[in-house]
Amino acid sequence: MAGLSFSFQSSMEIKIRRPTLEDASAIYQLFDITVKDTFRQEGIVEQFEEQTSTEIDALCSQLQLDLISNGQSNYFLIAINNNAIVGTITYGPAGSLITEHLDVDLSQTPEVKCVYVLPEYQNKGIATQLFKHILQALKNKNYTSYCLDSGYRQAQQYWAKKLGLPTDVLKNYWPNGNDHMIWLQKIEL
Repeated sequence: MAGLSFSFQSSMEIKIRRPTLEDASAIYQLFDITVKDTFRQEGIVEQFEEQTSTEIDALCSQLQLDLISNGQSNYFLIAINNNAIVGTITYGPAGSLITEHLDVDLSQTPEVKCVYVLPEYQNKGIATQLFKHILQALKNKNYTSYCLDSGYRQAQQYWAKKLGLPTDVLKNYWPNGNDHMIWLQKIEL
């Protein structure tokens, strides 16, 4: 998967590859920027201020697991433009929120997660390309399905457009009255 790239009609060329230890601090910074921006866009900054740091720390831990295990615990891909990391995606074991609410055995079904793109690079097809590449990585590992979840309204709209109706909707799951959506999908490329 190293060295994959695609170009846009503009002069932007995005390369998608596995992260290295040297990329870690730039990815941590991407998590900090994108999580804070997501909370701002969702209008939940003040309400969930403490969770912002918790979310960023959890993402950094997942990246560390990837780097330590060489992709065996979590498997990240990053999107790069002009030597700058602009997006990320990973897969790993299904999280407890999903496993507790889907009444199926998910022990052999990974979760696609950590889909973050810097605000100035959003709506340019980068998340879609990262998603295609992570699905190919899953297929290469002989997975036949994956799960995915989201509690962010904008992300839910994106995933509903891409994947259709969610498998499960947890109504009013979050304290601010937002739903949480879970998808269980077959891998189709």
